[in-house]
Amino acid sequence: MSTQRQNAITKRAFYGTIACLIYLFLFGGHPSPASAHTTSCTLTGNTAEAIMAYNACKAENQAGITHEPAGESDSHQQDAEIQRLKHENQILRAQLDTIRMTLFQLLQKLTTQ
Repeated sequence: MSTQRQNAITKRAFYGTIACLIYLFLFGGHPSPASAHTTSCTLTGNTAEAIMAYNACKAENQAGITHEPAGESDSHQQDAEIQRLKHENQILRAQLDTIRMTLFQLLQKLTTQ
């Protein structure tokens, strides 16, 4: 293999790894779409109704249930899932490039010995 081709492959693997790390840094710390729409629950009194409303609010937040209309919720969930899958696809492509580069380097070592 020529040195130029090897350098190009090395650069591609390097930049793919860097891109993967940047994506993980940028998107890794953000909350999930389900937790983004949770409401804060406050206990408004000592009555049975207030306590039941507070408990129901907490249970809905833990289950990820929101009070959006069904169409908006479904659309939002689909958009969030598409974005998550696109992000996962980018990460997997970067990992695949790294694996290809590693295999290429191992093959080169085997053929030069």
